Amino acid sequence: MSELNRYLFKQLLGPFGFFALVFAGVLWLTQSLRLFDTLISNGQSAYAFFEFSALVLPNVMLFVIPLATFAASLYTLNRLYTESELVVMLMSGRSPWALARPLLMFGGFAMASLLIFTLYLIPVSRTQLEDRLLEVRTELTNSLIVEGQFGHPARGVTTFIRDTNTDGEMAGIFIHDARDAAGPVTYSANRAVLVKNGSDVQIVMFDGVMQKLALPTEGFSTLTFERLAFDLSEFVPTGKARRRKPSEYFLGEALNPTQADLSGPWKRGQFIATGHEKLVTPLLSLVLPLVALGSILAGSFRRGGFSVRMTMGVGLLIFLQVLMVVTRSAVSDNWEVWPLSYLPVLVAVLISGFLIFLGARTKGTKRARLETAS
Repeated sequence: MSELNRYLFKQLLGPFGFFALVFAGVLWLTQSLRLFDTLISNGQSAYAFFEFSALVLPNVMLFVIPLATFAASLYTLNRLYTESELVVMLMSGRSPWALARPLLMFGGFAMASLLIFTLYLIPVSRTQLEDRLLEVRTELTNSLIVEGQFGHPARGVTTFIRDTNTDGEMAGIFIHDARDAAGPVTYSANRAVLVKNGSDVQIVMFDGVMQKLALPTEGFSTLTFERLAFDLSEFVPTGKARRRKPSEYFLGEALNPTQADLSGPWKRGQFIATGHEKLVTPLLSLVLPLVALGSILAGSFRRGGFSVRMTMGVGLLIFLQVLMVVTRSAVSDNWEVWPLSYLPVLVAVLISGFLIFLGARTKGTKRARLETAS
C-alpha cells in the first residue's frame, strides 16, 4: 500500500467510527425501546433488558455498517476536495481511478465486517433473541405474579396481587374469571401460593371468599373458604417447538431449505431471498465508497463544497436500498429469479464506474488545458 493510499484509508476510518457510533446508537435505542415494554410488562429485571439489547445489536449493525461506510466516504471526500487536497492529487497526475483503490480497500474492510455479522453473528443472536422472547412471553409467573398491577393471563381472566415475598407467597390476591359470560366468578383471599406439579399449575388460596353471579336469574351466591385451588394449567404453554424464522438460518441452510423447513409458514422464496441477502449486503458495502467517489468527482471543483453532488449521492444510496427491497420481494415471490438479488450490486458498479469515468474525463481535459496554457 502506497503512502497516499494509506493516508486516504486512515482519513476514512475516523468518520466511519463516528457515523457508525451515531447510527448504531439511534437504531439500537429504537429497537431496545420496542423490547422495553415487553420486558417491563412481564416483570423482567434490568439485567434482562441489557441482555436483550446486546442480542439486538448484531442485527442493528446490518443496517449501520453500509450507512456508515457511505456517509464516511462522502463526508471525507467532500472535506478533502473542499480543502484542495484531492485537487492537488489530481493535478499532480493521479487519476480518479487511482483514487478508487483506497476507497475499494475501505469498502473491503466494510464487506469483511458485514460478512462476520451476516454469516454468523446475526443468525446466532436472532435465534437466542427469539428463544428468550418466547420464554418471557410464555412464563406464567412473570405475567401473573406482578405486585400492585392488574394482570391478564388469559382472555376474560383478571388478577391482582397486593404483595409477594421471596418464598413465593402472595398476599391480598384477587381473581376475576369472566370466561363464562353467563356466570362470572370472583375470588379474593388473604394469601395464596403458586403450586406446580408437572404440567399442572394451581394457585392455592387461603382464607378467602368466592362470589358467583348467575345473570339469567340474577342470582348471587357467596362462598367462604379456608383453602381453594384455582387451576391455571390451561394458561400454561403446551411446549410446542418454535419454528425458526428465515433470518435465523445460516447461509447454507437458507439457500437449501429442507422439506421440514418448508412445512412451516415460510415459502422457499423467502429462504432463498434471505440467503442471498446475506451476500448482497456485504457486496453492496464494497461498492458504496466508489458511488460516493463518483458523486464527488463528476463535476468541476467548487471551494464552497458540493452540496448538490452530496445530495445526489444520498439519492443514489436511497435508490439502491429501494432496489434491494424490490428485488428481495421478487425473489421471495419466485425463488427461480434469485439472480435478481445481485442487481443492486451490478447497478452500483455501473453507476460508480460511469461517474468516475466522467470525473476522469473532466479532470483530464482540465489538466491538458493547464499544460497547454503553461
